[in-house]
Amino acid sequence: LEPRLQDSARDLQRLDGELRAAAQLILQDVIDDFVPQIEAELKRRLEARLPRLLPPRKP
Repeated sequence: LEPRLQDSARDLQRLDGELRAAAQLILQDVIDDFVPQIEAELKRRLEARLPRLLPPRKP
């Protein structure tokens, strides 16, 4: 390839890598923001279903 095409291809690869890294950081931020809500909902649902899953023991 011509040097200019090689430079352009290299620039595109670099930009692709930077965009992918930025997208991963954004996704991780979103996940981190929602984890407490997801944990709270899981706990709420588990506590609601626990009596059916584990009936109280009879002494």
